Amino acid sequence: MRKFLAAAACAALLMGLLPAVSPPARMVTGGSLDVDRPQAFVGDTLRFRAYGYTDVTAALTRVFTPYVEGIETGENYTVPSDSFAYQPRAWGYLNMKLTLYDALTASFFYSMPVIVSPRPAPKGVSVTALGASSLRVAWNAVPGATGYEVYRAPRPAGTYTLAGKPSAPAWTDTGLSPGVQYTYQIRSTNRITVPVSAGSVISGLLSDPAAGVPLATPVITGAEATGVDRIRLTIAPVAGATGYQIYVSSAPGGTYRLLRATTASALTVTGLTPGTAYYFKARAYHRIYTTNYYGPMSGYKGAKTLALGTASITSATPTGKDRVKLAISPAAGAGGYEVYVSTAAGGPYTLALATTSAGPTVTGLKPDTAYFFKARAYRRIYTMTYYGPLSGYRAARTLK
Repeated sequence: MRKFLAAAACAALLMGLLPAVSPPARMVTGGSLDVDRPQAFVGDTLRFRAYGYTDVTAALTRVFTPYVEGIETGENYTVPSDSFAYQPRAWGYLNMKLTLYDALTASFFYSMPVIVSPRPAPKGVSVTALGASSLRVAWNAVPGATGYEVYRAPRPAGTYTLAGKPSAPAWTDTGLSPGVQYTYQIRSTNRITVPVSAGSVISGLLSDPAAGVPLATPVITGAEATGVDRIRLTIAPVAGATGYQIYVSSAPGGTYRLLRATTASALTVTGLTPGTAYYFKARAYHRIYTTNYYGPMSGYKGAKTLALGTASITSATPTGKDRVKLAISPAAGAGGYEVYVSTAAGGPYTLALATTSAGPTVTGLKPDTAYFFKARAYRRIYTMTYYGPLSGYRAARTLK
């Protein structure tokens, strides 16, 4: 009997007496997924938009799924509209897949690939010593970055570890050891806020390394004039310093120029102008191979060189018809004396001779003539000659 019923049913189907069972019709057809740009950096906001599809039901679910280098990232976002914003978390080729679900079927399509690149490495990285245990690291801002990671190593070839996460392009490292070299590299990060908050991701390449050495600010403890052209400086030793640079200015708030470098904490600065005020600053440095790393500049210390003393003619003795011998009391700091002569006490006086002797003889005078003499000390420093004040006069008459 069962065989008979089955055979009858088959015959009915063949004769078109019973309706055939068919699969459900697809509710979503066609469609494309567009993106607002072909290239982006990690952390940029990309905007995707679906269009061109036909939907015969209002009960439609949209799921966006990102792929990087053809591999699904594990993210799936269900959204209520055809528009979707997304921040890439990594660089590579990014495709977005959109899946449309209705009650019975699903359709999907992909966006064109977006080339996602890392942000460029920070440029202009500098490391400046702020003191014996701190360094300031600064760099040029990376456009579009919302933060940075600072990595530190105890030497250029050492192991780098994450030391800080500043939001601005500058950061101060503290708790360091004086006289020790530290090397830094920086890269950018970006906060992920769309479509959901997901913290920060690394978005850029590492900078070139830059190094610094913590050094304390030196203190010039003494500045004492020890001559008409010299001042002796003493500096409190700085831990970790190889030496010091000495700067000089003619005014406390003036422009300071580099005078010399020294490895000693006490030195004498020479070649200065007599009777002149000078102001000094110093900064410590630490030398590694051929590179110097500098600490902060000190405050200033001032001193005035000794002035040339006033020469005094203590005697004027005629020793012939055409000559007079003078005796000059030594003037402080003098390297020699200029002697001036006149036939009148009130002058005018003309230069008779320059000598390094304190007992010169003036010759070429007229017999039985009264002469008046003045003198002044001088000192030659390199190519410059500096003079003391002119003395009072001393008179003598040559012999007949």
